[in-house]
Amino acid sequence: MSRRAIVVAGLSAVAIAASGCSGDSDAEAESPPATTIEQVDFSKFRAAFKARFETTSWYGQITGMKMSSGRLEITAELAPESDAGKFCGEALRLALFGAEPLDGVETATVIGPDGVPLASCA
Repeated sequence: MSRRAIVVAGLSAVAIAASGCSGDSDAEAESPPATTIEQVDFSKFRAAFKARFETTSWYGQITGMKMSSGRLEITAELAPESDAGKFCGEALRLALFGAEPLDGVETATVIGPDGVPLASCA
């Protein structure tokens, strides 16, 4: 190994040590970027969901949507007397059998504005 290679290797080691690589791990710094496969699949599903349901009377009342532990959770400003069960079933069918199905989805839940589930379907 040449003297120059040794100097470059030594400087690299100093730079790594100075950057904070002391062997400890920062989980947040090592976590995958925001475009994991699951998130990309979910964004495709959301686009398909919008295309399918955008013209319905209840679509504008959706305030959130996420996938959690095999469950599609849809939060909406729906009244308890609304037909949330039908909406839940249609959303789950799209998640299971639509053009952009969600891997791992088993159930769906529609949650009202107060955080109380209005309908669940499997």
